[in-house]
Amino acid sequence: MAETRQEFLNRIASLGIKYNDKRTLQLAIVEEIQERAANIETVSGFVVTVSGRLQEEINNIEVSGGISSGQVQALIDTTSGILAGDISTVSGDLDTAIVNVSGLLDGEIAATASRLQFRTVSTPSGILPASDVTPLKLGDPSIYADGAAGQADPTGSEGWNYVNTGTDKINWYHFYQISGSPRQYTLGDVESVYVKALSRHATATRLPYLTIYTVKENDGQDAGSWYRSRLNFELENSQIPAGLVVSGVPFVLYGKNDAAVFTNYLHEEAPLSFSSNGPQADSEVILYMALSSDSSEAAGGYNFTAQSIGFQTPDNDLHEYNYIS
Repeated sequence: MAETRQEFLNRIASLGIKYNDKRTLQLAIVEEIQERAANIETVSGFVVTVSGRLQEEINNIEVSGGISSGQVQALIDTTSGILAGDISTVSGDLDTAIVNVSGLLDGEIAATASRLQFRTVSTPSGILPASDVTPLKLGDPSIYADGAAGQADPTGSEGWNYVNTGTDKINWYHFYQISGSPRQYTLGDVESVYVKALSRHATATRLPYLTIYTVKENDGQDAGSWYRSRLNFELENSQIPAGLVVSGVPFVLYGKNDAAVFTNYLHEEAPLSFSSNGPQADSEVILYMALSSDSSEAAGGYNFTAQSIGFQTPDNDLHEYNYIS
């Protein structure tokens, strides 16, 4: 029976796969198709084995009032037909599954494509093709976690808007690293972290900061109960240069080193903040990356819309995520 879109999303969620993680999702689909194909191959081999053994029995029969070779042959034909029918049924199921999964995946991409402001190699703002940019959907609790959720931008611009109440904060997680993934990124692998955002204040005000958490090593030097090091890259109010914050005009904040992205907007370094902690060794494995804010800021101190966020490695491996409403 064909899966509905929701059943498909529930199934991949049970496997720990995010629906917006297209690369992992595609790998899972390929693995499922390969597994079903292997089942067909097994049934096919069984048909050949059964047919061969029954044919051998025919060759050994001495017809003396017992079952005739013709009857045995008829049994082979019947058995082969039944098993061939099974193969056809499994093959049909596999074809249907491929069509259904492909349709669901295409539908998921198509449903968001019209809302994604992807950068392409032909635009002056970026260097990644659309297929390599991961969407972060507004209202996804796996991204905002136990912090405040984003809202639609009040003027209709693409992105997630956040205005603080004076007691809340955000931790919008855009990157998490699964143990055993092909490449385990470490702090030494991060050449740059960056976010493209715009302020909804008319003058300079509190800006969000970029956070990296690393995996615990349980050697007595872990800074937190669930992480080893926390690196916060923040441009504080007193450090904001004149002209960077203009209401409704995007800008780029970066940590460590600047990245050649969104070059038609102003870039400004967000230094490593005093609130960072832990050993911060290059060898530490990255756990999460997030866009964060301070819960002690007075109500309304934060009013910004985040549009894109990402990081780059020394070998120019660029990961980028778009906040979409």
